[in-house]
Amino acid sequence: MSLSDFNYSGMGTTITGILVNSEFSISFNCGDSRVYGFADNNIYHLTSDHTLVNQMLENNQITYEESLTHPKRHYLIKAIGIFQSVVPDVHKVQNMDYYLVCSDGLHGYVSDEEILNIVSSNSTLEEKIEDLKDISLMKGGYDNITAILIEK
Repeated sequence: MSLSDFNYSGMGTTITGILVNSEFSISFNCGDSRVYGFADNNIYHLTSDHTLVNQMLENNQITYEESLTHPKRHYLIKAIGIFQSVVPDVHKVQNMDYYLVCSDGLHGYVSDEEILNIVSSNSTLEEKIEDLKDISLMKGGYDNITAILIEK
């Protein structure tokens, strides 16, 4: 609708997810929501953010520290509804112990180390999700917080 109705001009959305089976998993994304994998007490980014700042970071135009506070860190270069057509990234990945699918309302406020500590805790899946949400809100999370935690 953003392409055909002026009232919705510039509006778009992201899509992110993971398909898990017994042999392998497939992650997909378009935008700045993420899929993380967790195995052997490590955290892995299974998707890459489609933002201007992430592109600048990958091209060594800015440092990681600069990316955290860059004024255009939420500027999407790939999203559904903004462009005439988009092709999401799709990757076959190794199976992990856990998967976290989340929006930037979580990963934009909570560090990888903090996420890893919570997911690695002895809490239940429900408690881990509540802890992730709570720490994001405590750190000033103003965006929507979407999180799905899957135990393999």
